[in-house]
Amino acid sequence: MDPAAPPQRRRPPASLLERNRERILEAVVDVAAEAGWAGTTITAVARSAGLSPRPVQDRFPDRWALAAGAWLQILGPALESALGELLAAAGLAPQATPGARSSSTPATTTAPPLRERLESALTAAGLLEQARTGSTDASEDPVKEMGLALGAALDAAGRADHLAIRDAGPSPEWMTLAYEPFLRPGPLLRSATEILVVSEFGDALSSAVSEWAAECVTAWCTPESDATRDPRLARDPRDAARRAYLISTALGMLLARTRQGVTDLDLLGESRLLMTAIATDVQPAVLPDTRAEHLDNFLTFDTGDLVLDALLRATMEEVGRFGYDGATTAGIGRASGYNESSIFTRYGSKVDLFVDATLGQHARNWRANEAFTQAVTEAHGPGIAEAVIIREFQRPELRTYRAISLEQVRMALHDETLRKAQWGELDALVAEAQANDPNWQPAVTPAHLHMSVAIGLGVTVLPILAPDAWKLPYDVVSIPLNEP
Repeated sequence: MDPAAPPQRRRPPASLLERNRERILEAVVDVAAEAGWAGTTITAVARSAGLSPRPVQDRFPDRWALAAGAWLQILGPALESALGELLAAAGLAPQATPGARSSSTPATTTAPPLRERLESALTAAGLLEQARTGSTDASEDPVKEMGLALGAALDAAGRADHLAIRDAGPSPEWMTLAYEPFLRPGPLLRSATEILVVSEFGDALSSAVSEWAAECVTAWCTPESDATRDPRLARDPRDAARRAYLISTALGMLLARTRQGVTDLDLLGESRLLMTAIATDVQPAVLPDTRAEHLDNFLTFDTGDLVLDALLRATMEEVGRFGYDGATTAGIGRASGYNESSIFTRYGSKVDLFVDATLGQHARNWRANEAFTQAVTEAHGPGIAEAVIIREFQRPELRTYRAISLEQVRMALHDETLRKAQWGELDALVAEAQANDPNWQPAVTPAHLHMSVAIGLGVTVLPILAPDAWKLPYDVVSIPLNEP
């Protein structure tokens, strides 16, 4: 060896390399869940993993590669597990629990759950508050130790209830539990939501998501492939549609998690309605060819200012191509046919421009969606109308519409101004609909309204995972749900 040559860097043991890779991918999950895609940078991930940026970049050249690795190793499997639990709870997928019933007949429960009985007993003894607020720092403090022990007992009772409900087989109670991770998601599913939506804008990440989806969601939602994945899954397109509908509600809940009042919702009543609809034997109808033409022209703006209309349209077009984070004011200026300075004479920042474009689009399109649905309802009934609007949202040629819509919702998860604009516009639409019809079906209960919002959002996510889902006969669910 030449003594003048620089010393060769020793290669760490494979186990250390693997541990560092796991730390990096776990850090991607944590950062994406808390900071969103905008904050998911190599520097931020390295900091979260306790590493310098160089070893992170040696393994993953950019954040798209980081996200792809995290998706394949952590996030995809976590989402598959949660969705599989929901489908099993509805009797639409094999149940993993040994000894569980294979019948899809909903189970019934008689005794109150163990956790409920324990909470009642603790309430009677005046100890419930200590159980709910038990501190992990309980050293040499008998009261804290008791609170910690009672809290652990409540958690154990909750787990026992869950296992007992699962062992009893498909039921509304199990479905309600299976919806919980989507209704109030933890870091894994929050991160999965972020990565799934932005996968539309990066080839490496899109390939990773497609690779996972082909083995999972596409198989669940494509009758021809069901038997190749698991012979116990029915090849009936009606079951594929039922699975697609449930998956859409779950994905939509992840995007609607910032709606006011979500933390207080009880979905048991909605689960009962869904279980009944799924168990109803409905033959698919021939849906009308009615087109939602307003979706083909969703980028139309009419402010009376030609320059502003061009800027708003260019903003949406650039977001549809590159995502919000990839779109630039310089690119928007070029796409508008004007220049970047024309933006800053009207707006202080890109987010202000995006908020204005989003508000303008929502004001027009949400009401157009409602008008279209109402027209189909009057002609064919509410069940057919819902199936038609799902088909229209999922048409392959509307990929850009879906990408923009999902970016608007994803950005609203992180930006309070956008969030207020998004849900404020929805609240205005609901109030307007109720003023016209006090018995407007989607607003019967807060839980029912939230489920309506969730399915509306979720059916625009599903085509990322199952591109042919638009062909499914959703009316086998929507008719029994809307026309009892």
